[in-house]
Formats: sequence, C-alpha cells, structure tokens
Amino acid sequence: MTDLLCPHCETRVDEHPANLCLNQWVAVEVMDGRLENYSATIAAAWEVVEKLIADNLFPGVGFEENTWDAWVFREEPIEGQLGSHVKARHPNVCLSICRAALKAEGAK
Repeated sequence: MTDLLCPHCETRVDEHPANLCLNQWVAVEVMDGRLENYSATIAAAWEVVEKLIADNLFPGVGFEENTWDAWVFREEPIEGQLGSHVKARHPNVCLSICRAALKAEGAK
C-alpha cells in the first residue's frame, strides 16, 4: 500500500512530512474528523493507536537502529508469524504511527 496518496497534496504516504496536511488526512481517514497534531505530539499520536485498537486492529511500535517502526495487523498476531500487516519506519515515532494508520485504513 506504499502508493497511497494524500488527497490534499498527492504526496505518497511514506514520503509525507509531519505537518498540518498529514494531520488533516489522519483526522479524516482515522480519527472521525477530529483534528490534532498527530504527526508531532506523542499524546495525539497515541490517540491514533487507541483508535486503531477500538476499531479491532492490532497496532504496535518498536525502536531499532535509531528508527521507529509502527505496524498494524488486521488480525491478532500469532507468536512467530507475521501475518497480514502494514508498516511504517521513521526516526519520528509520531510520524511512523500516522503513516501506518493511514496505510491500514487505505488497505480496507
């Protein structure tokens, strides 16, 4: 789902910077229209994680080699198996969360 384009500026999701445009995209596609600074504030980004959980998805984050990974599984992961998921990587954890959430919503 790396070809997912922002409906506002047509930037690819994996290339979109942390800015108001991305926050608007997340607000519409993930957060039922509620606009916050999701791509730069950890409290707001964590609301995205909580929304994914409420929508019966399985998000997670991890840190490796100075980069944050955020992923979203469609089904509960089974130990030792990756299963169907989307993933985003960036040094900014908030941006990784937003990108993975948009990929998950775009994959519906």
